[in-house]
Amino acid sequence: MIREGCGSILRKIHLNDAFAEIGIICGDHRIIQGIHEDSRWIARDWVFIIRNERAKCYCRQALEKGAVVLCETMDLAEEHVYVVKDIEWAMDVLLRFCYPSFCEDLLCIGITGTNGKSSTAYFLYQCLSSQLPCMWIGTHRVLSADFEEEIANTTPDVCELVRLIEKGKMFGIRCFIMEVSSHAIAQKRIRLMRYDYIVFTNVYRDHLDYHRCEAHYRYTKYALRTYVKKGGKILVNHDDPFLRPIYHLVDGECVTYGTQLAHFWLHDVHADADGLRFYVNKQAYQTNICGQFQTLNLTAVITLCSLYGMSNEAIKQAIKNLNPLKGRLQRVWKHPYVFIDYAHTASACGALFASVRSFPHERIITVIGCGGERDQEKRAQMGNIASINSDLCIFTSDNPRNEPLSQIFAMMCSHIRQNVMIFEQRAYAIKFAVKNSRNDDIILVVGKGDERWQMIGEQAYPFDDEALLCYMLREKEEHA
Repeated sequence: MIREGCGSILRKIHLNDAFAEIGIICGDHRIIQGIHEDSRWIARDWVFIIRNERAKCYCRQALEKGAVVLCETMDLAEEHVYVVKDIEWAMDVLLRFCYPSFCEDLLCIGITGTNGKSSTAYFLYQCLSSQLPCMWIGTHRVLSADFEEEIANTTPDVCELVRLIEKGKMFGIRCFIMEVSSHAIAQKRIRLMRYDYIVFTNVYRDHLDYHRCEAHYRYTKYALRTYVKKGGKILVNHDDPFLRPIYHLVDGECVTYGTQLAHFWLHDVHADADGLRFYVNKQAYQTNICGQFQTLNLTAVITLCSLYGMSNEAIKQAIKNLNPLKGRLQRVWKHPYVFIDYAHTASACGALFASVRSFPHERIITVIGCGGERDQEKRAQMGNIASINSDLCIFTSDNPRNEPLSQIFAMMCSHIRQNVMIFEQRAYAIKFAVKNSRNDDIILVVGKGDERWQMIGEQAYPFDDEALLCYMLREKEEHA
């Protein structure tokens, strides 16, 4: 049975039919209207999923709203609470019952990589929005012409992803552009997704606190290829040698791009502090986007737009009109040039400094930190890269969480080749950088990008690099 409601179509599944499928005896004859793991989104005739002990406290709230509860624990002996041995499998069955053809009539694009996911996704969102209604689901943010939301992860959990896409469909959105993290692939958050295009920007090393080794991280990334639709295309950055195994894992679906000989060949790049000029397959492009590392991300966008069917002229105009992504080599001041950037891996830091060194400058002043309770091995590399590329380098806190700052700084300092300064308070580090800058310097504040908070312990405190920099730079200018 099918019903229409809130602008979208949901397949009506009787609870007893669905539960019978997963081996649960249920006397209810209500109808599933939706499934979620967050009680705030739960309503009558929804299924509230409890996957961990922390969610048990929200069980009563869900039941009072008229929902039923699905869990693995026997401690919740209440009416309309159902126990299963394997909650992941049960949830998978229910989701597939409710959404049997989730992506069939949609243009779905998945973008993964160690670096460049957000920039590529945001540029693509802008370019394709001229052709059809689009939505971007990415790092901490969901964006469309009709609404915008904040999200906790790069790729939401499966129930939240379903809610967002169903909401997008309600507003008439036909194209969904997603950043796909390695965590999301490993945890099967994208189990219902099938993509028309998948983009691999690069795969270096990251998240080894979760994946434990580089091989597991890379092959988790490679596994995204299995989510391509029949007849879909996989776009691969041909410059990255770590992506070469992809070619042997897919059957004739790869389209390559890069500065080496590829289907879409990037060449003759000119970069400065005002933007980029470059060629792809002898077609000239220009943009006000800064950073030579962005040319590969832009080439991925040009490749996908071409495959989708946009004309060369339409693509050139879209690239020319692109707005930069906040927090990715975002210029916040001139004289001195001041940039903030989200780089939080060694490879991203290397690309960032390679771009900035080409800008006219007297000195480079860098403020950088590393997050706590995350991959520790990259700290020495990031500290080394920042110190050797800066005339004045300041180590400070990023998101320390519950890890002692002294331990983070010791790791960052283990391979430095020159002296650095250390300020535990990020605000003081930024203030010192501004106070000691000259008009022809470049100030780089690295690691947090456009984040509006800082995680200290278990608490998120408001903190905005851009706002603080602008305040201090204005104050310095007024007292000059």
